[in-house]
Amino acid sequence: MRDADHLLQTGSTNGYQWLVSTDRHRNVLECCPEVVLGKYAAITSFDSGPLRLTEAQKSAGWVSLGKVAYSPEIQHVDMVPQTYFSELYVFGAPTNLGVLADPNRNIFESETQRGQVHAFVNFDFGFHDAEYAYLARMFWQQLGWIKAESYLAENDYLIFVTANPVVFAHVL
Repeated sequence: MRDADHLLQTGSTNGYQWLVSTDRHRNVLECCPEVVLGKYAAITSFDSGPLRLTEAQKSAGWVSLGKVAYSPEIQHVDMVPQTYFSELYVFGAPTNLGVLADPNRNIFESETQRGQVHAFVNFDFGFHDAEYAYLARMFWQQLGWIKAESYLAENDYLIFVTANPVVFAHVL
């Protein structure tokens, strides 16, 4: 890990509040189920790749389009699969993000564009680190297109972003 063992940084960008932490001992969705309950999730990374839906998930209403997994309305927190190097966006209504961008394509050598979603969790960075400011700008640009209510990712950092100040205060 590049930073101190117990990092907690917060900030706000473009109408979103965010936190970056190295403390992953408490699961965000367990301590604040309001992040996802009654909402819809789009999973863009699961263990560094696309989520491969199980038959049970498909039967429950999950679908995969363009290598992005989409949930039905979340009724229980345990409906949302999570693991290390996972990333999800949360919406108040079903939302199609487009396709997952080719992970072999160099994000720094081509323009990011609407309809091609990059899995930023796989870059293993946090917004607090000035060394990754350019990557953070690309993330905020993509989030501006996507207009998710919340974003949750876990790599070496726990990253939580939301436009909902009540949920943010509860998670913090």
